[in-house]
Amino acid sequence: MINKVFTGIEFIDKDIGGLYQYGAYLICGEKDTGKTILASRFLAEGLKKNEMCLFVTSEKPAVFISEIQNSLGFDFSLHIKTGVFSILEYERNEESPASRLQHYIDEVRAFVNIKGVERVVIDFSTVQDMLDEQKTEENIREFVKALEGLHITTILVLDKSRSPIMFQVERLLIKETVGTFRLEKKQREKNGKYFYNMEVEKIAGHYPPFPSWEFEISKKEGFQLIVKREKLVYSDIKNIKKTINGG
Repeated sequence: MINKVFTGIEFIDKDIGGLYQYGAYLICGEKDTGKTILASRFLAEGLKKNEMCLFVTSEKPAVFISEIQNSLGFDFSLHIKTGVFSILEYERNEESPASRLQHYIDEVRAFVNIKGVERVVIDFSTVQDMLDEQKTEENIREFVKALEGLHITTILVLDKSRSPIMFQVERLLIKETVGTFRLEKKQREKNGKYFYNMEVEKIAGHYPPFPSWEFEISKKEGFQLIVKREKLVYSDIKNIKKTINGG
């Protein structure tokens, strides 16, 4: 039986039984739809279990801490001090795309091996300029396989883009990762508040209609995730849990 990893996001853990351990997952959607908040909750859940966690970004670590820490009511800075949580700020260099990608993979691998990291979140914007336009599919496959070979559970965060190359990247990541969660702004109330929709697009190579959840992000509560109601597009939840749990 394949082990599962809980995310700390109740409707994912409850309805689909969590995530495959050591799998790479994609969270994609428009800007400001809660992708980083969801991914951060996944890290916070690991830190509660004293698991070594890593966030890879091109932003300054202080920016991540200031924007996300209060959002979840979780003290990431405390875990940085104890060494259980690390932020790897990746700086772009002048190497060729192929060299940059390999250097990036090697740096993440070294960090994972030295620290014994179990959970990783990667802001995919750090990877975009490493992709060779002529070898994008090969690059994506190499990248995801490298992650899965590290025995870590990874979430890749990708901003939805209308550019042809990024549309291709999104399509390839959906194809290569174990699972995909798509976020979108669902509707807007008269007071300007948005509701959001999260759909499971794929789990472990299966593409039946999976659950769809509606939620809001409450600014009053520090951008806490608040589930408004669940809408199950796919009624046989037992089969979903069998898929994710390997049963």
